[in-house]
Amino acid sequence: MAELAKIPSRGKVNHGTALEEDQLRALLAAFKGSTLFSIVAVAAFTGARRNEILALRWTDLNVAENTLRIERALEETNKHGVRVKEPKTERGKRTIKIDDEILAHLVAERERHLRVMAGVADGTVVDLSLVKLPAGALMFPSPPGPREDFSFTKSRNPRPVTNTFRVHAARKGFKGVRFHDLRGTHETLLLDRGVPVHVVAARCGHDPAVLLRAYAKRTRKADDSAAEIIAAMSKGALQEAVGSNLGPGIPFVRLGAPAICLKFQRRAASASSNDAENSHRHDRDDRHGEEIGNDAIGRHGGSGRPRMASWPGRRARKQSSTRRSRWRPITPPARRAKCRRDRAA
Repeated sequence: MAELAKIPSRGKVNHGTALEEDQLRALLAAFKGSTLFSIVAVAAFTGARRNEILALRWTDLNVAENTLRIERALEETNKHGVRVKEPKTERGKRTIKIDDEILAHLVAERERHLRVMAGVADGTVVDLSLVKLPAGALMFPSPPGPREDFSFTKSRNPRPVTNTFRVHAARKGFKGVRFHDLRGTHETLLLDRGVPVHVVAARCGHDPAVLLRAYAKRTRKADDSAAEIIAAMSKGALQEAVGSNLGPGIPFVRLGAPAICLKFQRRAASASSNDAENSHRHDRDDRHGEEIGNDAIGRHGGSGRPRMASWPGRRARKQSSTRRSRWRPITPPARRAKCRRDRAA
């Protein structure tokens, strides 16, 4: 089971898991014989919402054109219970094409309802064209409870459908798969097959931006297909690029694995020689400064450093004057006091 990629959406809603095509077939096979099999099949192959499926009527099915019209949905309210309402937006009202297999399954389900209406057992040969279902008969009405008569127009409670699906799927090895994941799986598989986004969005009653942000999930097969396309595009391109030059006059040499530009090698060698020369010059200036300092101190009889002496390599401070600016060496306070006493004497 492939986890749906987390696509940024409003509120960071978790949109569940998407099944691969073989996993979807296995899930449908696991629900055969269950009372939810027809509902699960319609959800998987139409991408309709749970409440839209439970509000479908037999008048919404067009056998001649292989279409299914979706124009209403169920709504759970505290005051009125479960009731029928129109979709939230105009996109929710749509007519979608269905395949021959799901059409044949729905026709067989309607025939079973006609037999119930006529009171005819399964297997009995009878002309059902004369039997009419009541107006507003639902495709998936609520099953009768204890001591209740079957009603073709009573809506099924959506919550037990969700809970029963989750429990049955977990028992069959699909733990964590929700009923709503069938919708996301339908949309993802269509996009993986190359169906345009606006077509998938119209089929499922979505805005294309909402579809891409919240429901278009990346599956393993889609990622493999993308890798194959990139491989076809890059085939031979990298081989032709190996050994090529960056530009005119810049040859490459191969030193081990990487290719190193000779021009950059010359730059590095020049920088190293400059660093060595600068270091040698700084050492020479330091030695020269020490010699000047020692000689000056000896001439002045230990009276301190000369005021105008230059001391390369040592800290100095700049003092401003109205006539000119000059550099003076920094001397400790005790040395300056001793110099003043010597001059006064």
